[in-house]
This record gives sequence, structure tokens and C-alpha cells, in this order.
Amino acid sequence: MHKFMKSRTLIYAIVAVALVGVYFLATALPAKIAERRDAEMKTLLTGALRSRLKSADGAFAAMVSISEVGSGKTPVSVYIAKGADSSDVRYDNDLIPVVPGSFMQTATLMYYLDNGLVTLDTKVPTNGGALPGFVDKEGSYSRRDPFMLDYERMTGKDSITVREGYLHSYRYVTDRYVLDDINTGGSHNCHGFLSSLSEYFGTSTAYSLPSTEDQLPANRSVLSVCDGYGVVLSHSQLLQFYGSLAGGGVRPTRRHSPEKRICREAVADTIKALLRENVLEGTGKWLKDCPVPVAAKNGSGYLEDDGYLPGYGNIKDKGPVRIFSTIGFFPSDNPKYTMCVTMYFDGVSTSASLSAFRYIVFKLESQGLL
Repeated sequence: MHKFMKSRTLIYAIVAVALVGVYFLATALPAKIAERRDAEMKTLLTGALRSRLKSADGAFAAMVSISEVGSGKTPVSVYIAKGADSSDVRYDNDLIPVVPGSFMQTATLMYYLDNGLVTLDTKVPTNGGALPGFVDKEGSYSRRDPFMLDYERMTGKDSITVREGYLHSYRYVTDRYVLDDINTGGSHNCHGFLSSLSEYFGTSTAYSLPSTEDQLPANRSVLSVCDGYGVVLSHSQLLQFYGSLAGGGVRPTRRHSPEKRICREAVADTIKALLRENVLEGTGKWLKDCPVPVAAKNGSGYLEDDGYLPGYGNIKDKGPVRIFSTIGFFPSDNPKYTMCVTMYFDGVSTSASLSAFRYIVFKLESQGLL
């Protein structure tokens, strides 16, 4: 009997050790590996930003955030001011405001595609760069868009497709199909789009989309918002949106969280292909020779409202900040990461975010992190 009890105790001990081992392998070990990987990622991103800031004339700070597609995990982020020492590096991306530039152009197009209001092949009349029927405060047509005038002169065409407009970041094209929608009595589409984005992002950060309440359907501010003007978001929100597109239109969520779809899968696939096309043929060609295929969009904007940026100071006191951002995912054929790189400029500005994005992708590949 005594031997039997000893044997049973030994069996229990072995089982307990085995269960602890299984728990460690299933939870603690992956957590340790992820923690070490995040630390490696932060070191790589910090070094990359320092390198890019040295060669970017007029840039006083830069920020990069990267997240795993579909994981819902908090992104790894680095914000650093030019010449700052290690104690000045910030790792909380929700504390730094971002003007998303072309992000709103992508989001607007996604919504209009998802609701069948346009296709990529929809032809938009260029109209000499003037938005027909749009009357400004002085009672005359808005200023003619010089890019459309150049387009007409170079091509001899009097219309442009939605696809071409997106690949060349022509604001006029987005304005035109939004305005046509409004003028045909569909103003609820534009307002519905902004409401859907506000609901999608929620109140997880201090930044959000401006309210459309009490605005006239043809108000210039509505068109501006659809192109990104007056919109301030965080890197978390931008990566969440692009991660949804990379994941087939489904919002990245943590385990056991309910699925939330931002658009139909077919529309997400269309935008994914268009973002890849932008790298091959559009404004993102700087990323064409990356070691893995990248799908991305770059854009610019101004940060003018109240706020504080480390390495710069109070924006309202010192003047507007020019921002260039590049947002995308890679590998584009089987997305693993979404990434956003933002460069902050005081004075002279360049599209250095594309160069930084490219540099980081090469660094990730060389260190075996892709």
C-alpha cells in the first residue's frame, strides 16, 4: 500500500510538472519571445529613424509604428526628435498627433466603392480643373485645380478615371465624385461615410474625425474632410484601418473579440491591389525595389491646431507643422505587417517618409524579421 501511494504521488508530480511545462510552452515562452522581438524591433526602428533624420533637410522629428496584420496587438512605435538622446525617445504612438494626408482619400474611395457609387474605371470630367456648381463665399466658382489643367494639356483628355486620380493623388477627382454625389441628393452618403469611420475608430485615442453635424451638404469643409483636411488621428488608428484592408476588410481584433467588418472583402481586395499598383506605377514608386512587395500610399498635410510635439514645442505658438506620411503593408501578396512612417517638418519639406519606409523594410529583411 505504501509503495502504491508513493507511485501515485510520483505520477501526480510528473503530471503537475508536465502541466507547468505545457503552460510555459503555450503562454510564457511565446510571451517572452514576443517581448524580445518587440525590443529588437524598437532598437531597429530607433536606429533607422536616427539615420533618416540626419539626411532629411528641415525635419525635426520622425515617428514609425508597425503592427502584425490581424493580431489586434498594440503596435510597436518609436517617436524621436532630431539630435535627441535615448532618454527622449517616445514609445506611445497615441500621444503624438498625425495628419493622415492621403489616408482619407483611401478611406473615401473604399466607402464609395463599397456602396457602389463609383468604380475604379468611372470617368470623372476634368472641367478645366473647376468644380462645376460649387460656389464659394464670394459667389464664384472655386479656384481651378492646376494639376487638372496640366493633365488636360499633357493628355488631351477631358476626363480622368478614378484609378488615375488615386494613383496621382489628384484631390480634384475625390472632390468631384463626392460633390456629384452631394448634388444628386446623396449627401447622406458623405455624412454616412464620416459617421461610419467615427464609429469604426471609436474613442480609443484623443484624436478623431471632425463632426459633420449642422454642416450644409455642399459645404467646403465636407469636401476637405474627405481629402484629409482637418483630420487628426493616431498611428494606432491608421494601422488599424490599413490592417483591416490587408485582412480582407475585417478589423484586427484581440482573441475572443467580435469581428467588425469595415467593407466587403471584394472591396478590400480591390484597394489592396490599388495600393500595390500605387507602388508600381503611382506616387509610391520609391518603394518599388523593396526586398518584399509593398502596398502603400504616401501623403502630406499640416498640423495647425493646439498641441505639443516633443522636439518642437507648442504648435499654436510656433506655427504649423508640415507632415509627410507613408502607410502600407507587406508583403502585399500575403500581408504580415502594417507600417506607418511620419516625418515632421518645420520649414523646408521633402517626401522623406517614403525613403524612411523603404529603409526600414530593407533593415527588417536584413535582420530576419520579415
